[in-house]
Amino acid sequence: MNDNLQTFFCTDRHDLERKLATSIARRLRTGRTTHRSIALALSGGETPANLYRRLAREDLPWHDVFVTLVDERCVSADHPDSNEAMVRRNLLIGDAREARFSGLIDRTDPSNLKPVASPWPDGTTEEILDVVVLGMGRDGHTASWIPDSPQLHQALEPPPGRSVVRIDSPSAEHPRVTLTRPAVLRSRLIILYITGKPKKAVLARALESGPVSELPIRAVLHQPEIPVEVYWAP
Repeated sequence: MNDNLQTFFCTDRHDLERKLATSIARRLRTGRTTHRSIALALSGGETPANLYRRLAREDLPWHDVFVTLVDERCVSADHPDSNEAMVRRNLLIGDAREARFSGLIDRTDPSNLKPVASPWPDGTTEEILDVVVLGMGRDGHTASWIPDSPQLHQALEPPPGRSVVRIDSPSAEHPRVTLTRPAVLRSRLIILYITGKPKKAVLARALESGPVSELPIRAVLHQPEIPVEVYWAP
């Protein structure tokens, strides 16, 4: 088990989102004082939408903030299921529009959506993320590390220097691309934000020892290097 793992359970989702937005902003300000830029990787879905809207209102040097995605569906940038569209709609608003954004899909050829070689500025592969915000599905997946995907091992144990991989899954409506496990762990703090009693039950199972292939979120919860904060609300 990760000795740097903390769990925060709250009965009021809106209060938790307010506190979490403040906490993330504080972390990003700290990052700005210790190194040149601030890097943030975000998950999509509907769960964190209100959190991102709150974060967008925080007083931050947004022009120094780099934002990327944890994972993305292989759909157009304006598709309802696009994580990029969700982040642009809820975070990159107001002053936060000054942030630099880089997605995980190479959109130079709309007929052939494929992973970018690297989402980081200037194509580097060694960018350190200040904060990574993860979600979790009821099947125990996080990012797009989906248990039934034939590319799961490639996402968890990629070749050296590979930060983004494509994921196909029988249980997913669209093909996806995702940051690899080493890319997610190249960070200073990982936040797991989940809601609802079913996911709380999955979390309890994931905190127990067991195969990562069964519940891929274990690849984050049971690693010893990077601090993880788990936030849950009904």
